[in-house]
Parts: sequence; structure tokens; C-alpha cells
Amino acid sequence: MPKMGMDPQLTRGALAAMVAEAARAHPNEACGLLLGRVEDGAERITAIRPAANVAADPTRHFEIDPATLIAALRAERERGPERGPERGPELGPERGPELGPELGPEPGKAADGQGDVLLGWYHSHPAGEATPSATDSACAPRDGRLWAIIARGTVRLWRDGAQGFEMLPTRLADG
Repeated sequence: MPKMGMDPQLTRGALAAMVAEAARAHPNEACGLLLGRVEDGAERITAIRPAANVAADPTRHFEIDPATLIAALRAERERGPERGPERGPELGPERGPELGPELGPEPGKAADGQGDVLLGWYHSHPAGEATPSATDSACAPRDGRLWAIIARGTVRLWRDGAQGFEMLPTRLADG
């Protein structure tokens, strides 16, 4: 996914859902998918999809359940090439129960009804800061996706770029 031209937006509903998931998972790291859409080159995070943290030590590391990732990638593949490089990979509109619930203001639906785009990942740092850890930096795929890191009720957005993580402004939006 190429770097978008504008700073991403985070809806208040998606923000509240991430903070709630981090609190629920404590003392373990919460993790999951960031969902939304791209409009006029700007990403808008509208919902999250929590995933099981299958890391060997979930109090210090996160690993998104492969079944959640595989289901999301399968849905992308089923959508086909119409998603285009500027829009990013999409989740199909026929998301079934195998994908799990989305948390946000409009679960499972984007405003246009076409399905949400998989924008990136989120996880929490229960005993740390809302900044990428050394492990995050070492394991990041450098794919241009968004990362949201939650710590002590704060959510910060980052882009995982070719040169490492870039902190992004958190622009809150209704929803």
C-alpha cells in the first residue's frame, strides 16, 4: 500500500473501541485489524476487528491470530484487482462469521456499503508507551500500513514505511 497523501482520520467510535479492547486484554497486549476506507487519498479508520493474541508471551509481545489474517487476505483476494493500488486492499462485503465482529459505530459496513479497507494493525503496550518498541521495529514488514499503538488510554498512529515508523497526527472524526 503506498503512502497516502493526507493524514489519516480516526473516528471516535474506533478510538473508544481500541481503548476498551486494550483495557479488556490487560495485562496482555490487545491486537487486531484497523478497518475503514480511503477517500480522496486520506485513510479513515472507522472500525476495528479484535484478534486473539497468540504470542508466546502475550504480556510483552503481540502476534495477530493467523486465522484472522488469513480470512482478511482471503476476502481481499475474492474482491479482485478492482481495489487498485491507491485504495489499498479491501475486505469483501460478504464477510462471514469466520472474520469475526468489527467494533465501531457501524459494525461491518462502510458508509458506501462497499466493504471496509484493511488499513493496518493495532496493538497495546500495557506497561509501556504508545510508541513502537524495539520488537515492533524489528518485526514490522515495512509495507506502508497504519499501526495504532495503545498505552495508558492513549492511541497514537504510526505509518510503517520503508525507513521505519513515522508518527502521524491523530485527527479525530465523528463516527
